[in-house]
Amino acid sequence: MKKPFLKTEIKRAIIEPETDVDEVCIVPGMSMLYMHNAEITVSEDGYAFVTWLQPVKDWKYHVADFIAGCLIVVVFFIACAVFWSAGISLLQNLGVI
Repeated sequence: MKKPFLKTEIKRAIIEPETDVDEVCIVPGMSMLYMHNAEITVSEDGYAFVTWLQPVKDWKYHVADFIAGCLIVVVFFIACAVFWSAGISLLQNLGVI
């Protein structure tokens, strides 16, 4: 499902040749979530050029995350109030206390 305001940007990394390393295992600045999007090109002199697409979160995502966090906290406190009025501690039921 594509989100309407999801943007992507092209990220690039150059990995210098190392001894005793046969494959690119860690790319600086690349999350493991985007490994399947990566294109790796190895030059004759041993340098690896890695290119991948990575989503960019703009301000709308941050606002949506904040609102979602607030809603979770509100639902938790409502559940606590309901259980407290019934004489049952929600935290005891969850095993926190």
